[in-house]
Amino acid sequence: MDLLTNGIARSAAVIGIAILGYLAWFGRITGETCGKYIAGIVLVFGGTTIVDMIISAVK
Repeated sequence: MDLLTNGIARSAAVIGIAILGYLAWFGRITGETCGKYIAGIVLVFGGTTIVDMIISAVK
């Protein structure tokens, strides 16, 4: 999991979101598609936190 959440991966995610912003600004991508990509990034980087919250709620 460290490979997906290290500094280089976080920097790539920030750059990716910035690129999505520019694409949306120039009308080359829809808001729905941007939302899907951003939701994917949130799930990748927040996956461990989400699982920990679910496990603590079940206990």
